[in-house]
Amino acid sequence: MATEQWDEKKLDEEFKKRCNEFIEHSKRMIGKECVEEEYSGQEPPFDGRLKVDFKNIKQFAQSMGDDNPMYNDPEYGPKSIYGCTIAPPTMLGNLRYPTCHAAQEQHGDDAGKPGFYPFSTMYSGACFEWFDIIRLGSRLTTSKKLAEIFTKKGGLADLYFGIYHLNYWDFHQDLLAKAYATMIMTPLRATMETSMGIRRGEVKTEELLYTRGTYKYTPQEMEKALATMKEDVTTRRGAEPLYWEDVNVGDKLKPMLKGPWTVRDMSAYHIQVGAAFEVGQEIFGEMRGARVNPITNWPFAPGGATHEDALLCKQNRFPGPFDFGVQRTMFPYKLLQDWMGDYGFTRTLYMQCRRPMFYGDITWYDSAIVGKGTVVEKGDDEGIPGEETYYYVDIKTVGVNEVGENQAPSSCRVYLPSKEHGLVKLPIPHVKNPPYIPFGKYVPIVDLKTTTFEPLKS
Repeated sequence: MATEQWDEKKLDEEFKKRCNEFIEHSKRMIGKECVEEEYSGQEPPFDGRLKVDFKNIKQFAQSMGDDNPMYNDPEYGPKSIYGCTIAPPTMLGNLRYPTCHAAQEQHGDDAGKPGFYPFSTMYSGACFEWFDIIRLGSRLTTSKKLAEIFTKKGGLADLYFGIYHLNYWDFHQDLLAKAYATMIMTPLRATMETSMGIRRGEVKTEELLYTRGTYKYTPQEMEKALATMKEDVTTRRGAEPLYWEDVNVGDKLKPMLKGPWTVRDMSAYHIQVGAAFEVGQEIFGEMRGARVNPITNWPFAPGGATHEDALLCKQNRFPGPFDFGVQRTMFPYKLLQDWMGDYGFTRTLYMQCRRPMFYGDITWYDSAIVGKGTVVEKGDDEGIPGEETYYYVDIKTVGVNEVGENQAPSSCRVYLPSKEHGLVKLPIPHVKNPPYIPFGKYVPIVDLKTTTFEPLKS
């Protein structure tokens, strides 16, 4: 369509029309199975897109910067408490992405209009809950549904929250884990105009969600960061048990540092889940009419390109390359595993992605024990039967970047062996289909507004 056919009033009306259609279409998806492109034409539950073999376990661990021999040495696992190689539990996020982009990403009967809806999206957090370890050779199936969608007022525009509920089962149909994940979507008129050939995606500076540029470090800041890195790589508990009786509220875990972040760090993650030449495949598949690269005029997929392509980041309202939120929500597990050792079990892990991790950013993770006690887990005959008492500690973590922003706070619950009562008994008893916990209830359970310690600062 020619630009002169669209005055500002008509563009405003078209923008509102597309936003309203997106919300209406997305709300019709609530409670229905999400069908991403790779599962189009299949019936749920879907097979995990990765095999839990040694190659993928090791590759995933390395994409997290985790050199733990439990995941990297084929001879270590068989001699461990589990008698086999196991996978980092966060690998489930690679077996199936925990969230979606609502109506923008659906296929089949609930298909939306890819590239039609004028929204910038940001993965804003995930909560994982595990009932067992993930063993080498496990075959997993998944089910993911949009559970909630609601609106909140933002500084520049309304924020649309999509909350997803994801279950992971093993080949015995036992529930290994479940996850909740949040995608925040914000309307941006420039993304509509690119698909219409208007102004070729001129995202104004005042429309950006963040304007901070790439940080330039002082020698002193680099020295401090390197010291933290050295402590991180030289401390791991491993096969020495950490007992519940030996830890106390207020104890601090060793710090962990991630960064400086570059596109290469995200590429390592994408080795397992990405694909080459996505643009051509999607244009001639279902991406006709998508967003248009204002420099080359080629349409582009509204996912990865707006993360690592420095020329396209403004299309997602960011000033430069930024990380994948799902990868960041997996980082704290390395800190926990190194601290608790082979005998501990992470029951839940929740992280908020409050701000992106931009090119060159580093993040200090500083943690402390904020709770300790016992809990009784109960199951039923259709799930995992029985009743067991577990000895837990609650841990809060702050993830502070080089400019002092707490951009990656998290909270977790870890079960530890007890000197008096023995090892952590797996699998955790549970009912076959644990109920969905609404967003407004599960977030306060892992409230991160208060801490009992001061984070590291540059």
